[in-house]
Amino acid sequence: MNLVILAAGIGSRINLGIPKALIELANGETILSRQINIATRFINFKNIYVVTGYKENEIINRFPNINTISNADYKSTNTSKSLLAALNSIETDTTVWINGDVVFDVNALSLIISREYSCMATLKSKTEDEEIKFSITTDGSIDKVSKEVNSSCGEAVGINKIIKKDIKLFKDC
Repeated sequence: MNLVILAAGIGSRINLGIPKALIELANGETILSRQINIATRFINFKNIYVVTGYKENEIINRFPNINTISNADYKSTNTSKSLLAALNSIETDTTVWINGDVVFDVNALSLIISREYSCMATLKSKTEDEEIKFSITTDGSIDKVSKEVNSSCGEAVGINKIIKKDIKLFKDC
């Protein structure tokens, strides 16, 4: 199993001048170090990849042993292009991907990893413009995920899994 952490963006809304993944938490660790520490409970360190872009050398210098994949077009693309760059660069295997600014508990990742199917973590809630929203079908399956979903059920929280047999279809879409 692979883990891809999407950390290429500028983070213009927070305007700290660093990649969001390097924001320091109250306990002194960065978001990225927390993500890696939790992930290594389930996934071999050699199968963890960080997609970089904005100030990528800051991430590389702080985590010199981590696998990195550069999204040179980070200024004009979104996380889906960073994810595609990663999926095109790594061995085709079941892959969990996390947005580089998501702070989560070990149980959240454990639940996603333990599923035998492609899935995503969601939160049923009222949403605003910037959230990635989702809607569901009558059987409870997720049918749409986007910032533009009308009548959303809530927010996709940025922890996702695509199983090996679904990767080709996912990339094609």
